[in-house]
Amino acid sequence: MKTIDYSEFSLRITNRPICDARVKILANSMRELGYIESMPITVSEKMEIIDGQHRFLACKALNIPVPYVVSYINPDVLMQRLNSTSAVWRMDEYIHFHAKKGIDQYVRLKIFLNRSQLGTSNSIIVFTGTVQGWANEIRSGKKLKENSNPDKALKLIFFFKGKLKFWSVSSFVRAVTLMCNSVSDKNLEKIKKNCYSIIECANSTQYSNQFIAIMNKYKR
Repeated sequence: MKTIDYSEFSLRITNRPICDARVKILANSMRELGYIESMPITVSEKMEIIDGQHRFLACKALNIPVPYVVSYINPDVLMQRLNSTSAVWRMDEYIHFHAKKGIDQYVRLKIFLNRSQLGTSNSIIVFTGTVQGWANEIRSGKKLKENSNPDKALKLIFFFKGKLKFWSVSSFVRAVTLMCNSVSDKNLEKIKKNCYSIIECANSTQYSNQFIAIMNKYKR
């Protein structure tokens, strides 16, 4: 089936965000080669686009018919399966998906990710207070461990900005986050005061050892 009535279609809010650059690339390709009709977009019974939202927008931009097929499978399940075979979803796209479904923890995580400006992996580390084990949970929308005070770690990480060139490296962010959850404010102040003695390391364990050395050196 195909149609030029674009108003029949609607975008699903749980799908990954639109990438304007990708729409432009597809439109340029279609302008030159035409639409490959063996790759129709997939829609639900309600004409919600499950797979092919970028192709749909490229067709609309060129004012050409949209080939489509209707699927009767659960839209959310099918959307993830189809997108995972065409282009692997990033962590932020899974977070967006679960947040748009109204899962409260993922709504908070998405807000934190946008606010922290640390990048996806670092933001997840700070939000959860853990350095690993969250990837599969995020893909499936399961409940995550949650840092009781992520803003404390975030504030300390940004304290190091401009002081340490590696302040946003993931291994350093991991070490700082774990430290915030395990040491006193007095010891955190010691580390801040002596931060210029911290040297770049290969992993978070080495950074943690430096933090311990600073705390032990300045016990008084």
